[in-house]
Amino acid sequence: MVVNLRVERLDPPHFFSFRWDYPDGEEPTETNAPLVEFSLEALGDSTRLRLVESGLEKIARSEEDRETYFAEHTSGWTRIAERLRDYAPKQQSTVAG
Repeated sequence: MVVNLRVERLDPPHFFSFRWDYPDGEEPTETNAPLVEFSLEALGDSTRLRLVESGLEKIARSEEDRETYFAEHTSGWTRIAERLRDYAPKQQSTVAG
C-alpha cells in the first residue's frame, strides 16, 4: 500500500507527527488528511507510546464513506500498535536517555 504522507513535526526521540492519506496532486490540509501523532514517554524500564489520529471528522467525504473511513482507520491503528509492541523490545536503543 502506498499513501501520500507529509511529516508535520519531528522531535527525536520523543515526538513524531504527520498528515497522510491525502489525494495525489494535493497538499495535505485539515479537510483531506488526518493528523497522526506518536509520542514516547520513559516510565522506568519501559516506554509508553501514545498514538493519536485526529481530524477524521473534518475529512470531506460522504456520510457513508466517512463511516467506512473511520472504521478502517480505527482498526488499522490497533493492528499497528500490536506490531509495534512485538517489534520494540527487539530493538536496541541508539539514543541515550
